[in-house]
Amino acid sequence: MIYVAEENRGRGKSGGRESEGGGRTRFNRPGFRRRREYDVPIGPQKTVRHVIDKKTLLANFDYKLFGKYNLSEIKVEDPSLSRYICMDPVRISHSHGRNRRQFDKQFVNVVERLANKLMRGGTGEKTLGRVIRTKGRMQGKKTKAIRVVKQAFELVEAKTNSNPLQMLIHAIVHSAPREDFTRVTHGGVSYQISVDISALRRLDMALRNMALAAIMGSFNHKRTLADALA
Repeated sequence: MIYVAEENRGRGKSGGRESEGGGRTRFNRPGFRRRREYDVPIGPQKTVRHVIDKKTLLANFDYKLFGKYNLSEIKVEDPSLSRYICMDPVRISHSHGRNRRQFDKQFVNVVERLANKLMRGGTGEKTLGRVIRTKGRMQGKKTKAIRVVKQAFELVEAKTNSNPLQMLIHAIVHSAPREDFTRVTHGGVSYQISVDISALRRLDMALRNMALAAIMGSFNHKRTLADALA
């Protein structure tokens, strides 16, 4: 069944079809053409593209992260986090900002998200007794952050002789908090109550704490950022 355009023959004062109120509406403005459904195909036939599932498509690619780490072997122990930890096979963890909407970060590879967390100007507040300002050393430097993560993976692989991606997932699962507090106000009196944390926020907080600990451990220290992250 094909949709074709019908010519706009009747025109009113505004140049389009006259509406009941006499004014210009969505369907009678100049240049607008209604579409009508026909049972008989009209014109040349177009090739219909077959829609393939994303998981089926990615299963046919044998991409390895940084050319050496296989992502298909990774297992997530926590079933609540497995939905939000993206492990799509990629060669370089750089999506160039394609996922800009609010909850699209769950479709970004977890290694890229860790690199994004490293691109910060400091602690922002007093953490571990002091405030750290990195003076823009990592802000906006995505390639540098990815290189730091790659070096940290190489150090982990040399120490543990295992896939560093699996070690990263293991660290995320065991460091993701399950409970937090929020402030509630009643009648001018505010107090804090404990609340559960969603799985997506658990992943965000785990990655943020890992990046913050690496920045704190390498600030004014002979230890490099890759060593602190590993």
